[in-house]
Amino acid sequence: MRSVKKYLSLIKFSHSIFAMPFALIGFFLAVLRGNHPDNTGDFSGFPERFSDLTYWQAISVKFLLVILCMIFARSAAMAFNRWLDKHFDALNPRTAIREIPAGIIKANNALVFVIINCIAFIICCWFINRLCFYLSFVALFVVLFYSYTKRFTALCHLVLGVGLSLAPIGAYLAVTGSFAVLPVIFSCTVLCWVSGFDKRAGMLVTLADSASHPGRIHAHPPGEAARRINEKLFPLVNVKYSTKRKRPDQSPLETMESGMATCTGLSVLLADACRSVGVPARIVGTPLWANMRGNHTWVEVWDGDWHFVGAAEPD
Repeated sequence: MRSVKKYLSLIKFSHSIFAMPFALIGFFLAVLRGNHPDNTGDFSGFPERFSDLTYWQAISVKFLLVILCMIFARSAAMAFNRWLDKHFDALNPRTAIREIPAGIIKANNALVFVIINCIAFIICCWFINRLCFYLSFVALFVVLFYSYTKRFTALCHLVLGVGLSLAPIGAYLAVTGSFAVLPVIFSCTVLCWVSGFDKRAGMLVTLADSASHPGRIHAHPPGEAARRINEKLFPLVNVKYSTKRKRPDQSPLETMESGMATCTGLSVLLADACRSVGVPARIVGTPLWANMRGNHTWVEVWDGDWHFVGAAEPD
């Protein structure tokens, strides 16, 4: 059981729920539209399907196989990414605690785990239909190739988006065995959303790594590290002060998506960035200045004592 937990941690199995809805969209879209030979969307005969036990047995099996395909493909991609990046992870304090560089799982065992999941994915596709079996090799190439693209192109986020965008199309093909335009449209939406999301996340990771690179985080006290983060963070994620923000207490993700925030949203973002690299930070504010000119929120970091840091005010 402990070994199972190690491998589940290696692939962040709990995050599988993140990608699962993409496949479910394609699957249930196919269930609704795939009941008719002409695929027109005319559901006049659809209720009869609910009383067809054979039909629901077949759909249930397909549903289980699609879920297994998602799990095996994602597990293979995550484990391969960890295996390929093991040397880089060992050099970074943020990633050195991962299972392979930390010695919790041997590199060769992780690679065997990747191969097993790839084979399991292909077998599941074989039992779905012949088209899915043929395309399973293409899908595996895309999700595994992403790990290499990080080494030579800034467009690796798009490759990751392509990998996840295959889920709606693949699930649709599992039910219908034929292509259609609508699941492709859904896949394009997934591509844009995932690529943009991963790009934003990558910015924060870059910032965190630049502040916590070996020899750097120990060379500066927390106050200096916070100053550097405050100087680089907001231009990096393209966030500026603006009273046109949606609400004052935005989450970091909301602030980065909108590109604007007031002092509270900026402080939340800065405090989270500081904490991500081990700098103790807290959010402080006043509901009303003594001169009655309004409220204000700022960040304080611990450097032997609590010191003021104005978010997006590096000076």
